[in-house]
Amino acid sequence: EYRAPRGKQPVVTVDGRFVVFAVAPLKADVDKAKKDKKKPEEQPKSGLGIMNLANGEVTTVDRVKSFKVPEESGAYVAYLMEPPLKTPEEKKAEEKKEEVKKAPEAKKEEPKKEEPKDEKKKEEKKKEPGTDFVIRELASGRETNVAEVVEYAWNKPGTRLAYGVSSKTPANDGAFLWEAATGKSLELLKGLGNYKGFAFDEKGSQLAFTTDRDDYKADKSASKLYYWAAPAASALELAPAFAKTFPSGMAVSENGKLAFSKDGGRLFFGISAAPKPEPKDAPEPVKVDIWSSKD
Repeated sequence: EYRAPRGKQPVVTVDGRFVVFAVAPLKADVDKAKKDKKKPEEQPKSGLGIMNLANGEVTTVDRVKSFKVPEESGAYVAYLMEPPLKTPEEKKAEEKKEEVKKAPEAKKEEPKKEEPKDEKKKEEKKKEPGTDFVIRELASGRETNVAEVVEYAWNKPGTRLAYGVSSKTPANDGAFLWEAATGKSLELLKGLGNYKGFAFDEKGSQLAFTTDRDDYKADKSASKLYYWAAPAASALELAPAFAKTFPSGMAVSENGKLAFSKDGGRLFFGISAAPKPEPKDAPEPVKVDIWSSKD
């Protein structure tokens, strides 16, 4: 019998050689962080555990956000890291910025001319960058590291892994496909935007995902459905481009679940009303603070 402290959500690989599981943080550390009123990102996070069932040896990794094991392969595990903790220097710089914002004005400035309502400054879209991503070969421990990943999905055989990148450098955003046979990634689509909903067919040779890349610079960007099939070198737009009966005024839903039929001959996706920009005379949004009994 082998045991691992604080292990949860175990997944046994299909070949029965490994157990991959989440490792909960120590309760005492969590309670102390809450008592010290640390920010959520600074509080203890779950980790990852990998147990070799041949000898009970456990490998652990701290601060892991999620992990996935292929359904029909015991060769790999992929996991996404939590954002790195800020260094003391970064914390000090952040505190100084906050102090400058809160500091009262020493001198009253001349009143600024109000801009006409129809000339409001356009707010820049905020897109959170991804975090470090690791593809680990379980038997050898060899790892492939990818930066700034936000979402990922294995195909059932474990031969391909799709992932989306959200980068601090907009040109690096994109959808990519990692091939286990070569250990290399194929660039399916690239450009500033969000890449979501990766879904493979049963055989693992077809892939679908959504992205707002082509409309990202709009106030409210609409998503499109993209498709890839082996051995293509890149993904192509499927809807609305090739949807002959696509409803007017509708768009591909960024939150809809993508799914192939059992035989891979059909692809199901959600649609929703096409996003519309806010009217120029729309009132300013009201800012509120939300508290719970745990705060």
